[in-house]
Amino acid sequence: MAALPVVLLSGCTPDELQGWPITFWALLDCADQELRRRLSRQGRPESVAEAVHDAQEYRALGLPAIDTTGHSSEEVAAELAQLVRRLERAQPDR
Repeated sequence: MAALPVVLLSGCTPDELQGWPITFWALLDCADQELRRRLSRQGRPESVAEAVHDAQEYRALGLPAIDTTGHSSEEVAAELAQLVRRLERAQPDR
């Protein structure tokens, strides 16, 4: 498995996972309006304001980002796979 890239999808920041053997970080993001709509559909109105605030903090980290606004999970997965391949190729020791 070491020869294959592994993707961990989590709501953590690099500071929260210090010491983990993570090579790349990326942000799956969407517009605040889209985030509000998604969370409202899930019946979680109490978490909307906190989620929007968290999203703004994640954006400030300056990580490579994939905008998921209006995209299917299949489209997002394909874009994430492309990003992983690009980042792997950009590593000097590969």
